[in-house]
Amino acid sequence: MPFSIALVGVARAFGRPSHLFVILIGLFLCVGARESRAADLDASQKKLLTDAQAYLKQLNSNLKLAQDAAGPGEDQPATSKARLSASRLSSAKQSQAEVKARLERLPADNADVKTLQTDYDTASAAITALENRITGKAKTGTGDKMPAAGAGKPLDYRQKEALKNAQFHINDVQGKATALAELAGKVKAAADPSSLDPNLLAQGMNTIEAAKRKQKDAEGQLANVPADGEGVGTAADALKAAAASIAESEKVIAPVHAQMAKAGDAGNYKDLEADVNRLRELAIMYGDANGKFQTRRPDVVLLITQEPATKEELNRITTKYAPLVAQQNGQGRAVEGGCKYLTQILTEFDAVAAEQKKTLPQQIDADLAQLKQLTDTAVKETRPAYFLTGNGIPTQIGYAEEKIALLNAMDADAAKAATQRLADAKAEVKKQQTALLDGIISGNQMPADNYAGQDKEDLKKRAIDAWKKLDSSAEVLAVRFPSQQWNRETMWRYQNREWYRIDR
Repeated sequence: MPFSIALVGVARAFGRPSHLFVILIGLFLCVGARESRAADLDASQKKLLTDAQAYLKQLNSNLKLAQDAAGPGEDQPATSKARLSASRLSSAKQSQAEVKARLERLPADNADVKTLQTDYDTASAAITALENRITGKAKTGTGDKMPAAGAGKPLDYRQKEALKNAQFHINDVQGKATALAELAGKVKAAADPSSLDPNLLAQGMNTIEAAKRKQKDAEGQLANVPADGEGVGTAADALKAAAASIAESEKVIAPVHAQMAKAGDAGNYKDLEADVNRLRELAIMYGDANGKFQTRRPDVVLLITQEPATKEELNRITTKYAPLVAQQNGQGRAVEGGCKYLTQILTEFDAVAAEQKKTLPQQIDADLAQLKQLTDTAVKETRPAYFLTGNGIPTQIGYAEEKIALLNAMDADAAKAATQRLADAKAEVKKQQTALLDGIISGNQMPADNYAGQDKEDLKKRAIDAWKKLDSSAEVLAVRFPSQQWNRETMWRYQNREWYRIDR
């Protein structure tokens, strides 16, 4: 209101009623805008909202435990059940107070706050209803059917301190019981428990052990007070119920944790080393995509053909070792690193393949144009050497064939037209070279014989025997080894739904 008074005062100072009218309208617009902006929460309010939502979740969990303790129906439960329910309800009411305190500091017109308020009101009504039921107020309105929660013989100072200490540990056990019940619910709800975070299950097992220690601490304190002392029965019942809840949760959590711990033991994976090596070698095969697409096109054709199987293998290894990777130990990190690296290499390979697929038709056209030019020049200038193996025309045909085979592996339809154009070009070459046939034959030379290994004669014999198996009537005139030394190549090949390691 001070803002509106100031505006009105300014308008009157000018003595212009019309100004007053306009200013008041502006005031209403400003107020409306301010109310609209009030719906947005600042950082501190968002923190209050998040905390309130978390406390509401605890409230509902403890309320459910209290309702379960009271049992089904609407009648007042037996005294032991009523006391146990009241003990659990006290935890819910603590969370209720936390939610209420935060709601009071939040703007009521915010949509999320409205939802929180509605849920809070629903839970509060349920608390009141349960409280009336277990005290007998729902039926009689007096609550005199159930002895008071603190009923019993009076305790001396030391006994009161012991009970207070016991209650401190009991509250801790109850909190852990609630958290474990929530975790057990997640485990039960999981379609595949092995997909759960193993660290979460490990934390759950640690919580179970911690709760058991706290339970012993509470029992130790309760041993110092008479069982029929004031409030002792209620505390003992609450501890017993929390311990029972933890035991039920442990039945659900422990087996899955043990299963995942076993799955996360590298010793249970006999193929671990082989699979890690396969990831590494597959990455080497598909690596340097730019270089391979330019200089090793026949190899690339094979890589493209078996890439779907490679990706299936990557998925198999990723899935198989997921529990081990989740442990984040040395072996798990090795598998994870290998999978990530191969994924990166395949992504780069696919990117180069996509670019090549777009440009290969133009590259093939350029090769065929060069082939025609070489053929025309060879005939026109009488250069039979152009037709010799290893020289211009055969080499140019080889370039075109490699690129067409590569294009066919990526796009068979696009390769059909290029294949036909190459066939026409080769027919023309054959037709043109007849005019220079004598020169071509006389120009052919034997390849160099460069190999000097000690096993040369044995290799010659094996080569001749292999040729004789193909054509028993053939007369072998000579054997040549153009390479000075052997080159070793290792790779993986996928055939007949199996992976084979080739080392040659």
